Amino acid sequence: SHMTAKNRFPKIFESAKTMQPSARRVLSFGCSTGEEAQTLAEYFPDAEIVGVDIDYNSVVAARKNNAHKDRVFYHTDLGATGKYDVVTCLMVLFSLEKPVPHDKWLEAIRAIDKHTNIGGVVLLYTSDHPFKSADVSANYEAIREWVRVHDKNKKEYFCGYYRKVRVKDYVETTEVPPAVG
Repeated sequence: SHMTAKNRFPKIFESAKTMQPSARRVLSFGCSTGEEAQTLAEYFPDAEIVGVDIDYNSVVAARKNNAHKDRVFYHTDLGATGKYDVVTCLMVLFSLEKPVPHDKWLEAIRAIDKHTNIGGVVLLYTSDHPFKSADVSANYEAIREWVRVHDKNKKEYFCGYYRKVRVKDYVETTEVPPAVG
């Protein structure tokens, strides 16, 4: 289900604004029907905001309800959207039933890394796997990390804010590092 709402995570959005006050490009990774991207447009009034979601119908709904058509854009494919100063990935890389497979999770984290500028921040909230279990985590310094317990299933999920400090290539293999945590 696509459970989203406008300004659903005000503390996280405030943290993003504090860490990157002059961000020019902001990505809502897993934007669903666009409420998060619309909220980010208010926190970053001078930035271009891009929402990406794999669900075509969600992107269509987001485009239909876009109050900031001049600087908020929605896509189903991250590939051609460029690089970002802020990337939010909030309640996307987890499942209440069974964990997102580590290889699929790693694929998403690698895509986020590829599209994050040096000096940019990634805000990850509610993830089945800890960010440090990704090979690309060596490119980042942790600003803050914590574990949260979900109110529905009482399971622990990983959260954190990370600043990209370098670009270090990783070797694409079929072998996936073991999940940590």
